[in-house]
Amino acid sequence: MNLKKSTVIVGIMGLLLGCNGGESPQNTGSKNTLSNSGFEKQVTVPIPNETASVSEVRKDIQTEDTQKSNRRQETQKISSNSIQKDNLIVPGERVGVVTKKTTRADLVREFGGSNLKDDTAFKAEGTVKVPVTKVNEGKKDYFIVEWKDETRKQLTNIVVLGSEWKTPEGISVGTSIKKLENVLGEFKFSGLAWDFAGIVQIQDTKLSKYQNKILLRLGMKDSKESQQLINKYSDEYGKIVGDTIVSSNDLNVRPFNIEVDQIQVFLGDI
Repeated sequence: MNLKKSTVIVGIMGLLLGCNGGESPQNTGSKNTLSNSGFEKQVTVPIPNETASVSEVRKDIQTEDTQKSNRRQETQKISSNSIQKDNLIVPGERVGVVTKKTTRADLVREFGGSNLKDDTAFKAEGTVKVPVTKVNEGKKDYFIVEWKDETRKQLTNIVVLGSEWKTPEGISVGTSIKKLENVLGEFKFSGLAWDFAGIVQIQDTKLSKYQNKILLRLGMKDSKESQQLINKYSDEYGKIVGDTIVSSNDLNVRPFNIEVDQIQVFLGDI
């Protein structure tokens, strides 16, 4: 190849590579121009200032994944706390979210219409009719709302029958007479097995502040075991039933599995 041909070939290659006089383009992201018969084309070539190693890239990805995982866990924790059920009984104020301002329509929104059942209760030895709404009947959070009238817009009190509801002291349906005595101290209650059975005289206890705000009623589970105990200790049982006052530490109480079987919370005017 002679000198002239070599020069031509080198010149063509220089144009194709977009170089000036054979110089390499600078790492500045500069524009290189190709001219051919008046046609001009600009090509931008971005060149990074720094080149990260593979290990650094992997480290960044792992860090980002960890941060995402932590955010998901925190979100799940917040979500779990926000839906945690309120099962607290505050005597004179509320049972969970139910207060004296709660209407039947509110119960529908909170618990669902399918979990409500309207009924009529009879009080004062069957002489007074009271409109009621049963909520979650048969479940551990079962309670009954008593209304002032049939409009079911003004609540008077709530009868708690489910074991999930608890006072700040931990008293719930199912609390044994022994555990109740640990909270109240020695107390007295009306005899069992009649219309005014098992009413705790709370005014003479450590929780006298709850007088006219809450009513605790005692009883025995309707079970085969209870009936067996009644039959076995019939003399003792006879002394703690009916229209009488019984002490929590009475020896005649000990053979029986007596416990809180109802908590009545007063929210209206008494």
